[in-house]
Amino acid sequence: MDHLGVWTTISSTSPPSNEVPSPGPALRPTLRRARSVGSLMRRSPGSEPLQLLQHSKEEGDNYGILKIPNRGLRMAHRWGRMHNLLLTPTPLPSTWEHLICKQFLTRGPPPEFSMQDVLNAAPLDCFQVRQGAATKYGFVKYGPGVMAREAAAMELLRDVSRLPIPQVRQVYRVGHRIHYILMDEVKDMTLYDALKSGGYPLKEEDIRAIAYQLGKLIRHLQSLPAGDRMGSWPLCPYDDQTFVPPAGSVFSNIDQFDEYLLCRLERQFYWPSRKYLELSRDEYHTMRQREQRLVYTNGDIGLDSITIKQDETGKWRITWFLDWGTFGIFPQWYEGAQLRHRIGSEFVTLKAPGGWCDQFMDAYEEGRGSVEWSPPTYALFTVEAALGDPFEAG
Repeated sequence: MDHLGVWTTISSTSPPSNEVPSPGPALRPTLRRARSVGSLMRRSPGSEPLQLLQHSKEEGDNYGILKIPNRGLRMAHRWGRMHNLLLTPTPLPSTWEHLICKQFLTRGPPPEFSMQDVLNAAPLDCFQVRQGAATKYGFVKYGPGVMAREAAAMELLRDVSRLPIPQVRQVYRVGHRIHYILMDEVKDMTLYDALKSGGYPLKEEDIRAIAYQLGKLIRHLQSLPAGDRMGSWPLCPYDDQTFVPPAGSVFSNIDQFDEYLLCRLERQFYWPSRKYLELSRDEYHTMRQREQRLVYTNGDIGLDSITIKQDETGKWRITWFLDWGTFGIFPQWYEGAQLRHRIGSEFVTLKAPGGWCDQFMDAYEEGRGSVEWSPPTYALFTVEAALGDPFEAG
């Protein structure tokens, strides 16, 4: 089996026996290749172990995300520099260690289901799949638009935030830029499916309550320190479905983002992203003058991005927050703009009562401004330019 990358620990200490056995012969070529990324894996600082969290080599790109004890996380590029990726004055939470030991990015169909199962399911769809000998079930998200970095974003957000995100169990790669993310089962129904099926007696006050909760979750996400460079996470140009064609580089300031987006607005150059972001110049200027701060952003929230469940008191609660493939750093106004235009079209498709979109957005904005969250004491997520003072492993 040709392994293109691996999430594991490169250390003199073997992983605990209850985590995962040592990599077999099929994995060793990948580890040797990973050590050659920018000559950064030749040795670790002092006697402390150097850990590789993610290794990517596709379309000419070659980088790794490394953890150096007492120095936080760094990104190693192919030209041999190590850039600050995440600054952590305290140790990384345990979920990262769990991810490092248990998750492998491999090439080939996942063993838990057959390739025929894949062919029978729609791209970017989720279906139930048995996870080996386990008694529980999980979901797999896959397709040309699914990237392994979405799984990394999900696990990191689980550690540094209070967002209800399913735990990633496995990541696979099949073919060119086609990834499979296996995660814990999400039993609850999405808000979109609940409205579509008519099985849930949702009323206007229920929609407002759900939107208010979503606003509080976004407030929490936006409280995380995001640094001063703009792009998809981690530190790469915007390349999701909203930016077609992709941006040419990471934006170092909001003026560059303005120039890029205004150019597309003027030229009507956003197919197929036009359905996601249809802002006139006047609307755009109004939003950017109101909220200029750079924040972490989901970037593609819709009615199918959250699941809901009725509690014992009869109130509807958000249980899971899904879909993190467009996660990145954007101006603060961007999340709300994307949300308004996406759910507006979804409410029309669902033939929801008139005014529900406005009611939803009003409650969302109320929730987003109602809670003052305190950022984590450790500044995870601070993405640095770090071009002036790179760390060289030598």
